[in-house]
Amino acid sequence: MERVYGDNVLNLTLAVSDEGDFWETRSLERLTKEIGDQSAMLAGFLGALKDAMGQAPGGAGTLEAPIAAYPNFEHLEAEGQRLLPEQLKEMLKALAQSNLLRGDAG
Repeated sequence: MERVYGDNVLNLTLAVSDEGDFWETRSLERLTKEIGDQSAMLAGFLGALKDAMGQAPGGAGTLEAPIAAYPNFEHLEAEGQRLLPEQLKEMLKALAQSNLLRGDAG
C-alpha cells in the first residue's frame, strides 16, 4: 500500500510504501510477522539458489549470506521453500540445468 503525506509547515511530501501495513497500524505483531515471512522467503530463496548452484555442471562455487548464519536458518529455509512462488521454483530448476551458474561462464 502506498500513501502520500504532506506537511504544510516544512513543505514536504512523503510517499510511504509499506506492504506490512505497519505505517498505518503500528502493530508490532504484524511487523514481526512480516519480518518473519520476509526472512523465511529470503532463506528459502537462498537455499534454492544454493541447490541450483550445486546442481549446475562445474558449479559457480559457494554462495554466502548473513542469514545463513542464523541459528534457525534450516527452519527458515524450510518455511521459505513453502512460501516461494511456483514460478520462482521452476525458474531456479531451469537455472540449475543451464550453463548460467557455471564457474567458467562468461
